[in-house]
Amino acid sequence: MIQLNLSPPERRSTALTPAMNPLENPAVPLSSRAAWGFWAGAGESSAGELVTPITAMHSAVVNACVNLLANSIASMSPILYMKQGAGRVEAFSNPLHRILTLEPSPDSTAFSLWHRFMSNILLTGMGFIEIQRDAKGNPVALWGLDSRQVTIIRQADGSLAFQSSEAMATGTSRTIKSADCIYVPWHLHFDGITGISAITQARQAVGTSLAMSRYEGQFYNNSAVPSGILTAPAEKKIKPEDKTQMRQDWEDQNSGYNRRRTAVLDGGMTFTPLAISQADSEFLASKNYSRQEICGLFGLLPSQIGDTSRVAGETFAQQQLTFLVDCLRPWLNKIQQELHRKLIPKFSGLSIEHDVSDRLRVDFATQMAGFATAKQFGWMNSNQILAKLGENGIGPVGDVYWRPANMVDASEPNPAQPTKPVDTGEQNV
Repeated sequence: MIQLNLSPPERRSTALTPAMNPLENPAVPLSSRAAWGFWAGAGESSAGELVTPITAMHSAVVNACVNLLANSIASMSPILYMKQGAGRVEAFSNPLHRILTLEPSPDSTAFSLWHRFMSNILLTGMGFIEIQRDAKGNPVALWGLDSRQVTIIRQADGSLAFQSSEAMATGTSRTIKSADCIYVPWHLHFDGITGISAITQARQAVGTSLAMSRYEGQFYNNSAVPSGILTAPAEKKIKPEDKTQMRQDWEDQNSGYNRRRTAVLDGGMTFTPLAISQADSEFLASKNYSRQEICGLFGLLPSQIGDTSRVAGETFAQQQLTFLVDCLRPWLNKIQQELHRKLIPKFSGLSIEHDVSDRLRVDFATQMAGFATAKQFGWMNSNQILAKLGENGIGPVGDVYWRPANMVDASEPNPAQPTKPVDTGEQNV
């Protein structure tokens, strides 16, 4: 038997270390942003940046990702359908249709409601919409809630409820029943109920992006270009106050809006420029990596937020389909399932689905070729095609379906072949 003289693994404490808890770190003053942020439930990244839903939006990458997803979801309003025969039609006569697609409440449009709802999910991990009902229990309005002011609770009977302090007096809150609140989380906590924000989970990546932006701003604001060292002759002694004045004069003449002006030196002074450090030369590459990392956090490609350095060799239609299937579809399914649970009675023949037709549109030539195939093979008529294009129909003649003359039902017997006429020798007069 071979014995390895290895020491047992060190047990790691689950308690917060000074690096995690700024209140226990003597190097962090109580007046710092980190301490105040910790009291407010935020966290500081290793880069020294405080990461909260508000500060995260200061990152251009996070801002672009949140806006892209929120705008995309908000532009595809959920539509209410009703069953009709073997198909379905939009339920324009149902008041819920207008609530979902146009005016959810007197205070907002449908786009504003869904944009705010999606932004709350992406930044805080949870989105809430309160359902206002009439005496019969029918939805009459939808009100967006600030997820930072909502707490999920378990009532005495075991059911879930939501406590909201929005628009309430200080220190007070109101309880909303689960059936009257649309709730969609991003990532679920281990309890299976509470949502977790990816901003919180990937605090280091977001904090690094914020630190890079801050460093870049300070670099362009403070650096004197050309950058270097002012050296006086060895025999010339300069008083400390004169050094301060000389430094101030140099920065006034060569920094800010005066960058790259011609420098004039006297008194035997010399200027030695300093080369850019290796860290500064790799700064752009680090920003690109940070952008890719945050885009991956949101399930996006860097090219979708304006980064053209690495554009995949696929068509626009392929990019749209990939965005819809891999990124938007999971969000749409989450929202649709919750809307079905909370807004539609069981066995009512109603359904809710987002309109994704805009995301499936391609270039004009390809779209026309697809419509031509649909009409020639008889599963779309002219009026249906015009409706897809947002145009008016052409009357009853546009309701006619075509059928290919050289095709028949495969289950039917072969049609009788025409026989050759028999020559009887008689001449027809």
